[in-house]
Amino acid sequence: MTRLFLWFSLACCVLAVTGCYSTYDGISISDHDQFLSPSHAIGRPSTQAAEEPRATTETEPDSLSMGDPTRSYVKVATIHLDVPLLETARRQLQAWAKTNGGYIEALQNRSVVLRVPSAKFSETLTELKRIGTITEQDIRILDVTEQMRDTDMKLKNLITLRDRLQTLVGKTSTVKEILDVERELNRVQTEIDKITATQKALGKQVRYAKLTLQLRQQHPRAFGQTLTIAPWLKHLGLVELMN
Repeated sequence: MTRLFLWFSLACCVLAVTGCYSTYDGISISDHDQFLSPSHAIGRPSTQAAEEPRATTETEPDSLSMGDPTRSYVKVATIHLDVPLLETARRQLQAWAKTNGGYIEALQNRSVVLRVPSAKFSETLTELKRIGTITEQDIRILDVTEQMRDTDMKLKNLITLRDRLQTLVGKTSTVKEILDVERELNRVQTEIDKITATQKALGKQVRYAKLTLQLRQQHPRAFGQTLTIAPWLKHLGLVELMN
């Protein structure tokens, strides 16, 4: 009778939360695009020439500020930026990130991945226009409120199941029952670890906006700088070549 009662209790626990881990889809935490559906994006990405870059901060302020404090948003941008000098631009970006509570996530020759607090997203876009000229930009605001709630609920239910299984371990009377309960306990703990990792990654995406910048060094005259040409170089036709 005791054995039957224990297994009946275990079956009830499993059925109570079976939807929590049986439907878990193994969300990747390496990059936001792997666990954020495009259907959550607010607005459309933009790709325009330097003469008429999309003025997102002016025309769609609500899409960047997201004033509803009860919802969670992930802000991401891919931007092509023409700058006078690559090294100077990299230093300016590093200084901006440090001053505003962000950091450089990746840095290569012409590519910079910048992380800034989500509240600084609009200000960072404005700062980029000061550092150089935006030639292309793809800005996305993704609402992940439901995903975060769903993840929190799954985690809560799995922890409840784990606690019940741990209680059953001490009440089992045979070696087989102990092994069966411990096997189920290990499986539930694995799911808890996965969802906890996803929860932390998603939380990071919400707290820090991600800007992937592709830098290109432009001719100094594109930024209003005047070149000084030595008189003897003019005889070599250098001025005509520069023009």
